[in-house]
Amino acid sequence: MLPRGGATYRGGAKLFPEPSRSSLRLAVLGPLRAWLDGVEVELGPPQQRSVLALLLAHGGQPVSVASLVDALWGEDHPGSAVNLLHRYVGSLRRALEPELGHRETGRWLIRGAGGYRFTTDAATLDLLRFRDLMGKARSERDAGSERQAVHTFAEALALWDGPVAANTPAPVRSHAVFTALEREHVAAVNEATDLALRCGLPKPVLVPLQWVTSQHPFDEPSHSRLILALAAAGYRADALDAFANIRARLADELGIDPGAELRAAHEAVLREEAEPQQVDVHHETEPLVDAPMPAPSVMPAQLPRDLTVFAGRKDELEHLLAEHDDPVGATAVTLIRGMAGVGKTTLAVRYVHRIAHLYPDGQLYLNLRGFDQTGDVVQPEDAVRRFLDELGVPSARIPVGFDAQVNLYRSVLAERRILVVLDNARDAEQVRPLLPGAPGCHVVVTSRNQLLSLVAVEGARPLLLTPLSKVESREFLTRRLGSRSAASDPAAVSEIIELCAGLPLALAIVAARAALQPLHPLSAVAAALRDTRDSLDSFTDADSIIDARAAFTWSYQALGEAAADMFRILALHPSPEIPARAAASLLGVPVAKAVPLLDELERGHLIAQYAPRRYTMHDLVRVYATELSDATDSPELQRAARGRVLDHYLHSAFTAAALIDPHRPHIALPPLGEGAVVEVLHDRTAAQAWTTAVSPTLFAAIEMAGDHHFDDHTWRLAWTFDPYLDRNGHWHQKVIAQEAALAATARAGEAQGRAYVHRSLGYAHKHLGNLVRAAGQFRSALELYVDLGDLRGEGRTHQNIADLCSKQNMYQQALEHEVRSHEISRLLGDKLMEADCLNNVGCAHSDLGDHDQAIDLCEQALVRSRELGNRPLEAAAQDSLGKIHHRAGRHGMAVSYFKQSLEMHRDLQDLYNEAVTLRNLAAAHLAQGDKRAAEECTRLAAAVLGQPLPFTLSTAASAS
Repeated sequence: MLPRGGATYRGGAKLFPEPSRSSLRLAVLGPLRAWLDGVEVELGPPQQRSVLALLLAHGGQPVSVASLVDALWGEDHPGSAVNLLHRYVGSLRRALEPELGHRETGRWLIRGAGGYRFTTDAATLDLLRFRDLMGKARSERDAGSERQAVHTFAEALALWDGPVAANTPAPVRSHAVFTALEREHVAAVNEATDLALRCGLPKPVLVPLQWVTSQHPFDEPSHSRLILALAAAGYRADALDAFANIRARLADELGIDPGAELRAAHEAVLREEAEPQQVDVHHETEPLVDAPMPAPSVMPAQLPRDLTVFAGRKDELEHLLAEHDDPVGATAVTLIRGMAGVGKTTLAVRYVHRIAHLYPDGQLYLNLRGFDQTGDVVQPEDAVRRFLDELGVPSARIPVGFDAQVNLYRSVLAERRILVVLDNARDAEQVRPLLPGAPGCHVVVTSRNQLLSLVAVEGARPLLLTPLSKVESREFLTRRLGSRSAASDPAAVSEIIELCAGLPLALAIVAARAALQPLHPLSAVAAALRDTRDSLDSFTDADSIIDARAAFTWSYQALGEAAADMFRILALHPSPEIPARAAASLLGVPVAKAVPLLDELERGHLIAQYAPRRYTMHDLVRVYATELSDATDSPELQRAARGRVLDHYLHSAFTAAALIDPHRPHIALPPLGEGAVVEVLHDRTAAQAWTTAVSPTLFAAIEMAGDHHFDDHTWRLAWTFDPYLDRNGHWHQKVIAQEAALAATARAGEAQGRAYVHRSLGYAHKHLGNLVRAAGQFRSALELYVDLGDLRGEGRTHQNIADLCSKQNMYQQALEHEVRSHEISRLLGDKLMEADCLNNVGCAHSDLGDHDQAIDLCEQALVRSRELGNRPLEAAAQDSLGKIHHRAGRHGMAVSYFKQSLEMHRDLQDLYNEAVTLRNLAAAHLAQGDKRAAEECTRLAAAVLGQPLPFTLSTAASAS
């Protein structure tokens, strides 16, 4: 029987323990970063970040004001330097301790001894954690536990994520305290490598050793160790290549031969003295399976199409190819920079097509939208996640944290040769996480900014692209218009070139219009451009779009009236990627009427069709269209258009969500506005494909709806988009979307929606590890559901709270919440919810050691899931029964249930739960003494998720 009673929550006992004091985590071994309660903190402008970096690099020791001023400004410091320093300190205190009163001193950043110090410890600062782990590794080595010491050394070295304080200004990073830390890092890597070679465990130190040698190209002791470690790990060819590279570098740049240590390492490899050691697979720190990351089922080949009418840029292209082919000067990062519309992307695409054959593992391409006028810049977190998806990493395999995702991304690329194109970058911080960590890949970046830190820190080779010369501009127009047409009026061609000022984007638009009107002489084209010139300003800086606007104005004025209306209204779309039905909804016309207008815009090069009936608008054109709309269309017309496109996405996303999960309770939608059209989706497959394709736009639509106070749309869009974010583990995006929804429900007085939003935010924060925040959100949701009398919402929230309690080993409290949820399901007569609750209550009893009661309840859940025809719940109940029987020592029964669950997960194509059940099955086989079957299950789980799970036979044995 179920126990009576349950957790009190209104005026009774506390649902959760009191939140602990805010936790702080700091990183200086790489980019300077800080997290407060798991949320990253904005550390302010470069000089302010430098203050914090200097204090952290001193490891808790005081730093005088004079030293800080000298490090920040040098001898030519301003008269207000000390005041500026105090202001930076105050801003840092407020950022890291937002609860501080105006005159409180705080607990971290302390003034005294003529300066400042940052009081911290190894649990807070990665530098101190690194030193603690190094000390621990040395103690283990000295005590005879050398193999364990190697892994502790590797754990310490893994804390380094690049040069110290990499996101501070270069003059500051040259300070002696930072260079000393870099030397400490090199010494630590060499010390760890010496022990790893002695123990026959070279692999844990290969990555940090490769990083050190890349940063110190003439450090012969480190390069000697790299050669030996590569050979010991079984990469003898790479070891010999490493020696050849350092020998060539020493000869070409320093005019010397390798020293004795390098020569000895080389000779050892030639004599095969560095053979890899055999490692006992049962050692507790060694994984059972060392399966490689499987190649993606489809090799990424994402390069945009190369233009057949490419013209000019001969010198720049030859320069890029020569840089790439130079065996000594070859670089992993190429940066093409220049003003807007100057042809950076066109040149980059031509270049990467010329070298693509050298990268057999594929090509990745991403427009980072660094200068999107809507502010829709691609965040590094989203870019890394997208690349992981496109490299074939299963969603269930991708970790939650951003740092962990970056590490996984670099691990996937470590053994591959892939070409990565990062188009339209805003700054180096947007690019840096997307750079591979090991040689073999090549990255091409385009940007309007100089990205100086990318050049200084990552060694990127920059190429400044300027407007085309008059000769190149004439070649450009001749290739696009045809030699006969261009030769028909040389004077007109010269005037067009003069008016477009060598800007390829402007030349392309003019050429397209002229080609589409062959009966108009080129002199008329030149005259049309000349007539619009007086209304335009000249270029004022490198990022100006003035001349491009002249070409846009002329092209716009040539449009028919309906196409011109469409062009202006497209600027109101929430993202640059615009499906035809969304465009039709914006204008309020049927799709059949919208498509010819879109085709007219495409012919004029004002939009591009990147997939069937899916369009994109260049950022410069989008700026121009926005200005036109603001000047031409009334605020009422603009709001009506935004309302229609939000109707389109809300009703389309709702239809898709219902097809994907028909068991999910529905919400009421506002009626579809007149003129809005909905996507036609026939089945679950189509719904999933559509949701995946438009997911960035759905996210942007939620933000647009919130910004313009379409409150009913905001929270409902977030509701419809929520399951997609859950299935793909996009927890940070989920928080952003639901916070916009929270503000909307508050403005609209929508209590029901607000309760759901609190519950969804709690779910996201739980997965992000922010348990205190999750508890607060669940508490708010529960109180609202109780006030509303919504028993179903109340019951589901109790399930969420129970899960949170279990994560904190509060098993009795978890059981009480599960019991309350079950009682509510019975009151509602909701059979599916009741069956789900029975399974959860059973698991809670098992957590408390009552396995017989647990089995009885989960068997009831299994029977009911079959009666209801709910296969996911049936698979979950079978897995629960397997785990409970395993805990109770009935391993044969456990194996039987796990196999049934596994078969159903495979039928459902639920990869994550398939891998988890395989892991559970491995533990049951091992408990039976069937080590071979356990190992096979572990290998299969590794294959499903893309690499080995953190699970070995030894850990399985201890768990059982």
